[in-house]
Amino acid sequence: MIDNLDNLRVSEDVGKIDSEILDICAKMEKELIDNDLAGINASLLGYEKRIIALKFEDKVEFLINPVITQKKKEDYQIVIQKDLFSNQKYIIPRFKEIEIYYTDKDKKVQRLGLKGDASYLYQQLNDLLGGITIDDYGMPIDDDFNDLTEEERSQIVEEYMKSFQEAHDLIQSEIDEDPQLHDIQKTLAFIDSVNRGETKLKPREPNRETRRRMRKQAKQFNRLINKGNVVQ
Repeated sequence: MIDNLDNLRVSEDVGKIDSEILDICAKMEKELIDNDLAGINASLLGYEKRIIALKFEDKVEFLINPVITQKKKEDYQIVIQKDLFSNQKYIIPRFKEIEIYYTDKDKKVQRLGLKGDASYLYQQLNDLLGGITIDDYGMPIDDDFNDLTEEERSQIVEEYMKSFQEAHDLIQSEIDEDPQLHDIQKTLAFIDSVNRGETKLKPREPNRETRRRMRKQAKQFNRLINKGNVVQ
């Protein structure tokens, strides 16, 4: 496993599930078992591929090109989570429950629901695929945090969320001022809405020219069949 995240880069989508990808999966599984880990991604082994492996009680599930397709605003909360490379704890916003679509090693599209610690772990591993570490936006805390009063902890979380929102607003203002970035954001929001099922796509009826071309191609195909050039 890599020991330095300074050079971590954005991972690429897997194009074809071939022997190279299966070999990476095998190495990920070995790392999980040998080190008794709950999850790992390909980038932590030095492979810039969008693959996450999660270990459940009876098997290891490989999520290739995973996409979060469902998350609820009411499940967005502040949690305490450890860095994967140290015992440092952070307070960080995570979704309590998520739903993921992905391709498995057998090239089949699958759906997986995660909640609680499994959901938090997936989100941390997914961040790393995008080159984002927990200390990029999490707030480090020490062991004394749990010894604070509820009011003191709430105040710290409130200050953290305030700074988090300020950073978000700054980025959003930069996006709004750049027409290209603004268009990209709108496109991503539309794709996300389709994935969530909030936006329904209606198939377009072929226009007159398309129908004419389809009829012409059908006639040409039938002539080839009649001449014996195409075997049914």
